[in-house]
Amino acid sequence: MLGKYFAAIFVLLCSLAVTLIYIGILIRFGYPNLGSVAASYMGFILLSMAMIAVCTFASSLADNQVTAAIASFGLLFVLVMLNSFTRSVNIPVITDILKALSITTRYDEFVRGIFRPGPVCYYIAFTAVSLFVTVKNIERRRLW
Repeated sequence: MLGKYFAAIFVLLCSLAVTLIYIGILIRFGYPNLGSVAASYMGFILLSMAMIAVCTFASSLADNQVTAAIASFGLLFVLVMLNSFTRSVNIPVITDILKALSITTRYDEFVRGIFRPGPVCYYIAFTAVSLFVTVKNIERRRLW
């Protein structure tokens, strides 16, 4: 299962490498803020790694590909939409909990060019925990 995860990360990085051409064009003809560009790329990679880890976990729960795809979509939908639900909730404690659980809340900082260690640690920890639970789930299923 970890091989599937790392293969997906490799495909992601290859896809992103192609977009570096546009950064070269921007540098040639303009003056982009390279710090913001680097932060955006880093945030996108970290967010994608976390999302791929969630999908790998969903895949470890499912018996076939269709079920895994539906479960992955459902989990990602909930994790992404938690940030949107905060606008409709007027209870500060619940709003804080939803923001803490949302996977996209910390991504906004990267998009704005803010690079802090907190969001980086969050995404790395989220990915590590998701992969750990995935491995434990597969080990548990093998025992049966």
